Order: sequence, then C-alpha cells, then structure tokens
Amino acid sequence: MGKWQDVAKDGKTVIVVSHNMSSITRMCSRAILLENGTVVKSGEVDTVVQYYISGDKFNNAEKKWIKNAPEGGGVALNSIKVTQDLNTSGSLVNDIEKDIYLQFNYTLVRDKSIYCGFFLSGSNGSVTFISSDFYEVDRFNKVKGTYSSICKIPGNILAEETYFIRAFIAEPVKDAKPIIHIDLKDVLSFQVIDNLTGNSARKSHIGSYPGAVRPILKWSLKDV
Repeated sequence: MGKWQDVAKDGKTVIVVSHNMSSITRMCSRAILLENGTVVKSGEVDTVVQYYISGDKFNNAEKKWIKNAPEGGGVALNSIKVTQDLNTSGSLVNDIEKDIYLQFNYTLVRDKSIYCGFFLSGSNGSVTFISSDFYEVDRFNKVKGTYSSICKIPGNILAEETYFIRAFIAEPVKDAKPIIHIDLKDVLSFQVIDNLTGNSARKSHIGSYPGAVRPILKWSLKDV
C-alpha cells in the first residue's frame, strides 16, 4: 500500500481491483463498479461504495415498517437506523473518526415499562458489545405514545469492519429475566472505514491493524 501511495504522489494513476470496501475507500478517490464487464456506476469513491453495498441484501443501515411492523407485548417497532447524521437516512459506510448513532423509533399502545437495546457483532459473528437504555431512569411506566431512543457510539471506538445489529425491545421483570417482546437478528448492518487522515488510532500505520475495537487511549510519557 505504501508503494502505491508513492506512485500516486508522482502523478500516476493506480488501478485497484478489490471487493474489500475498506481498502477501496482508504486508497482511492474515485471508483468504477463493473457488473459482467459493464460499467454500472462511476464517481466519487464513497458514492460508488454506498451504491455497491446497498445492493447487497446483507447490508441495510435502515429499516422502516409501514405495515406488519415487529410487535409484541403492546409495543411496535416503527423504524431503526444506523447513521452519522440523525437528520439523514441510514449510513451504510461510516467514518471511523465520527460518532455513530443507532436510533429506535417505537410505539406503545398502553402504559408500561420498556427498554430497547442491541448486540453489535463483527463479520465473524463474535459479539463486540451489548448496549441498552435499561439504566435510563425513564424506562419505567412510560405512557402510551411514540418514542425515539438513541445510542451514540463515539468516534474512534470501532475498528474497520462490517458490523451487524441484533435489536431487541424488552420489559423488565423484578428478580427475574426480562420479557423479550421484539428480537430481530441482523436487522441492520453497516461498514466502518478509516480514511487515513491520521486522526484515528491507526495514525500513519500501513498494513493490518487487528482488534475487535480501535479506541484512542490516553498515554503519558515522562523521564524516570
């Protein structure tokens, strides 16, 4: 990769052929999508990558239900999305340096205690972490109506990876396991990419950078 960057700096064009979207977005400024030898899409790399993975049934950063919404126990899930801008639709490709939001929108048909959460897993199926709004004080005795619950995953936490979301909505039960009213496995998926600006944990490192997460941790250095 370092050699390619040196060649590109000399003003030469380097053509990279790959199905690895992290590599493509990291190394290229423009992209061409081919299918059976025909140009399907060309343009800025982020735009073409978004188009490419949106055609994959396993990549879906937003779900909305007009009819047949997942429901149970007096709660219905209207929509769920992963995004880096809450004012826009779901983001299939996400910048590793920026915050990522997971937003639930659900409706209660009667007053009750409820909370929502998710399992975040990598492409190998291993769970990276679990999170929920269980500890939010207003989870108890919500009045009927429509709610939006948002989880923020800070930038420079996740690694370059394709992630999958298992979303659930549950009812807490005192001294017992919660009642799971809605449980949607792999309901969303999205990619995290490192654009190599030098502001991520990778810095200027070239090559493999393993790890389920990639936080920037605080270090101190002093003479002894």
